[in-house]
Amino acid sequence: MKTPFILIALAAVAHAEPVVILSHTVGSGGGRVTSANVSIVSEIGTLGGVVAESPSNVVVARQGFAGRLYDEAAFSIGGGAQFLAENGTLQATALVITDDNLFAPVPGSAVTWLFTNATGQAIVDAAGLITGQPVYETAALNLRGEYHGLSADVGVSVLDTLADNFGLYAGDTVPDAWQVLHFGTGDPFGVGGADPDGDGRTNAFEFLALTGPHDPASAFRFEITGLALPGVTVRLSSMEPGRNYVIQSAPAPGGPWTDGDTLTSETPQSNVTHGFNAPAGMNGFFRLEIRRP
Repeated sequence: MKTPFILIALAAVAHAEPVVILSHTVGSGGGRVTSANVSIVSEIGTLGGVVAESPSNVVVARQGFAGRLYDEAAFSIGGGAQFLAENGTLQATALVITDDNLFAPVPGSAVTWLFTNATGQAIVDAAGLITGQPVYETAALNLRGEYHGLSADVGVSVLDTLADNFGLYAGDTVPDAWQVLHFGTGDPFGVGGADPDGDGRTNAFEFLALTGPHDPASAFRFEITGLALPGVTVRLSSMEPGRNYVIQSAPAPGGPWTDGDTLTSETPQSNVTHGFNAPAGMNGFFRLEIRRP
């Protein structure tokens, strides 16, 4: 729909003296409005130039902006730091601030969007829609918007909401952050089922036991050191905070296994011995299961 452009400009031009506003354009219609102080000749069409004159000033409308007698002074995106979950989406927003202190929203498609420090943690499309990618820890990114020679930045954080979904390490029961810490990103020796130090313990078990996946000497061991049923004594080579060490018993090597005593420690310990009485009917088959609380 075509709109008379000159009416927008009129609000931005205020004079005490009589004013004559002339519009020169190529169009298909127009008219003339007069009053005691104002004379307007207008056309509907493509702006070619507008001149407002009075004894005190001359204003030329900017080519390409119909009826607009202001300039863009600043540009802003977002509303402070932005957060989204990995695999989630967030729409970036933008405002332009004029030299007469007006605020106007800018369509996302009119802005050029880019991350200045992204390495795959998020993508942003041409309309400003941000999509978080799988991360192994919260990623702090800087989103930049560029519009008509102006630019602005805002922080965007992609939150690590899923612990086991990153790249080659996804879905192997081991938190991605632990694997990246010990193996970097994308190392086949870092997957949960691998045993890079050849100690017979997979990375998944090394994570649970909090032992070193590159050091065969750090392997966790569980031994029965005394057995005089119903009395049993066991030894754990180490215990770490944040783990539950559950002693299980069964009537046969294949189970079914029943939970017994659960051991915990607030500080790292080594060579821990523990005595207990076996449940009635057990023939002396025991094992240890390490669990995260």
